[in-house]
Amino acid sequence: VSAMTVEREARLVGLAPSGLYRHFEGKSEMLDAVLAMVVGAVLETMRLGIRESPDPVSALHRILIDVTTLIRDHFGVPRLIFSDEVHVHFPELNAKLIEIVGSISREVSKVAEKGQKEGCIRNDMEPEDIGIMFLGLFQPSGLMYYLSDKKFDMLTQVEKAWVFFEENIAPR
Repeated sequence: VSAMTVEREARLVGLAPSGLYRHFEGKSEMLDAVLAMVVGAVLETMRLGIRESPDPVSALHRILIDVTTLIRDHFGVPRLIFSDEVHVHFPELNAKLIEIVGSISREVSKVAEKGQKEGCIRNDMEPEDIGIMFLGLFQPSGLMYYLSDKKFDMLTQVEKAWVFFEENIAPR
C-alpha cells in the first residue's frame, strides 16, 4: 500500500496517469474502490453460501471456507486489511474496514439467529457473539498467511478451527 501511487498504478495497467486521474483524485479514492470491490465479493460469496446451504450450520461452514478461499486467492486483500498505512494515514478507509468487518459479523449473526430459531444452534449465546467468534476462525489464519508470504495453509487451519466452533454452537 505504501508504494501505491496513481502514477505507478497507471503504468502497471498501461495508462497515462491522467487516465486514472479521470476516475480517481488520488490514492485514497483508489483504495476506497478496492475496498468496495472486496466488500462486494465477500458479501456476495456469503449470500451465495447462505442460499445454497441446506441449513444454517452448513451455511456458516460454507461461508468460512468460501471467504477463506477468497482471501487466500487474492493476496492483496490481507495486505490491504493489515496495512499500517491504511490504519494510520487513511482514517476514512480504516472506518470502512471496521464497517466491512461489522457487515460480515452481522450477516453471520443473522444466520446464527436463524439457526437458533430452527434449533440447530444453541440458544444461550447472543447471535452477535457468534458472529464475532466466527470472525476469529479465519482472521488469525489470514494474518499467518500474510506474514508467511502465502506459506501458511489457511484452509487446513480454518477447518480445524471449525471443528471446535461447530461443537460449541451445537445445542446442549
